[in-house]
Amino acid sequence: MAVAGDHVLVSASAGFHGRRAAVYRRLLDGGTRFERCAEGLPKWFADNVDTACLAAAGPLVVLGTADGCVFRSLDAGRHWTLAMKGLPRSPPS
Repeated sequence: MAVAGDHVLVSASAGFHGRRAAVYRRLLDGGTRFERCAEGLPKWFADNVDTACLAAAGPLVVLGTADGCVFRSLDAGRHWTLAMKGLPRSPPS
């Protein structure tokens, strides 16, 4: 979970080992539904996006994936770009 400006972002998956993982966002005040962050991100992540791999400061959000990619959003998770790839894989948890 991370707070980006007036939004909260959370990660969720279909299971403990991370199948069909995604990041979702919602307004902190008055938001009733979470929306999946999709623009610029893969349809699904193969592994969970762990809490330590999702961070925000104001509208800037970064997330790291287990397969060595870093994505960045400048608008609280609405649009994403691939900032880096090819980092070492994280060890299985």
